Amino acid sequence: YHLGVSKDYQGKGVGKMLLRKAEKELARMGIARVQLSVFKHNEAAKGFYEELGYTLRTDMDIFYRDIAN
Repeated sequence: YHLGVSKDYQGKGVGKMLLRKAEKELARMGIARVQLSVFKHNEAAKGFYEELGYTLRTDMDIFYRDIAN
């Protein structure tokens, strides 16, 4: 899934509210860990996630492939 906040609403608590709501719902479903993806140079997103208690992993590379026509 992808989750984002329009620039007009960034810095107003919307992202925090959405992420915390998603965490609660996932926990209710028995999910114990959340993994987020962020572009390497997106320092604002990294700081946001760290403020919310997430830890940056440096031991992984992510592979992807678009398969839609």
